[in-house]
Amino acid sequence: MTPTFSTSPRTDAFFAGAAAAKIRACEQDLVDDARRYPDLFPDKPFATVYGEVAKTMVFSAPWCAPDDLAITCRTILWIFALDWLVDHVAESRRDVADLTAECLAVRAGRPPGSSLARMLFDIREDLRAEPMFAQLGRLWDEELTKMIDAMSREWDWKRSFRGATPSAVRPTLEEYLANSANFGCTFTNVTFWISSGDPEAAASIEELRPASDTAQRALRLVNDLASSEREKTWGDINVFALGLDRAQVVERIARVRRTFEDALLSLDRSSPVQADFLRRQLEYSVTYYSDGADYWYAD
Repeated sequence: MTPTFSTSPRTDAFFAGAAAAKIRACEQDLVDDARRYPDLFPDKPFATVYGEVAKTMVFSAPWCAPDDLAITCRTILWIFALDWLVDHVAESRRDVADLTAECLAVRAGRPPGSSLARMLFDIREDLRAEPMFAQLGRLWDEELTKMIDAMSREWDWKRSFRGATPSAVRPTLEEYLANSANFGCTFTNVTFWISSGDPEAAASIEELRPASDTAQRALRLVNDLASSEREKTWGDINVFALGLDRAQVVERIARVRRTFEDALLSLDRSSPVQADFLRRQLEYSVTYYSDGADYWYAD
């Protein structure tokens, strides 16, 4: 894809340099934070994740300083750790249940045991210090639960596909898209809205949340397009396992994106900064995945 530049090389260079500096600062913060939970982040497959997460947030919210993005970046990194443990380390349904139960206990403030739960606990404690947590903390807990339930459900689907038995649980496309919370986009966004301290976000949350869910469905499909070969190697499932071809997936992405743009029409008036955030998040990720990039170090 050919990049688009402004008519001012000096302006382009300024913003590129500013973005690069922010990305480096966010990446270093993630590397430092990961050292606090060393067993969570082996170099393979996490070596490339820190920088890719930093890029996502800097380009989605370029008006924010690195400190303003720190909690959200750490949340995304935690989601990657959870996803890896559920999809590739857990060997049984009991393993998945134990992992997720300990994370869900964090909502009640219970002392964490594993590094995974401890990192989540630390993130939630930092969010609790933010003024917006009083208004949006309940939604954060709800989105955490939705994401964990969705990851567990996908684990069941994956095992059913591997078994290939007549009783295998195979989702429809609508069920698959309804499970897109496993992608963690809306959970991440609620974290951002709490930490950003934007009162317009809190006031518009009933519109922002479903708009984020729509973007999440589009991103689920875009990710599937880009990562289908890796996921075959890793034994994951994606939308192609449901029998769709590439043209059908591309057409469905276009439909979801039209729904997303419709949802942003009122948000452009009530919460323009956060509407811009959602739009940038989706456009960045669509371009990122369309160019064949990947967060994971998969060699």
